[in-house]
Amino acid sequence: MSNHIAILQDQSELYRQLAIFERDGERKVKMHRRRAAYLETLPTVLNPTAFEQLYKDVTHELGQIYSGILEIKL
Repeated sequence: MSNHIAILQDQSELYRQLAIFERDGERKVKMHRRRAAYLETLPTVLNPTAFEQLYKDVTHELGQIYSGILEIKL
């Protein structure tokens, strides 16, 4: 299971890196939403007590994604 989560985090990181080079705000938001789509299901399937650090990492990254989307839209 942790390998699958690592792959999803790597895919999310790929879109984060790609979004840096995007100039169009709308496309940048779409890239960040794609990042969030990879990670959104993880907090619902992860047991927070068994995978405490991983759970915190994923929820923190989701918070950063949504914060970035808000900044772009403002």
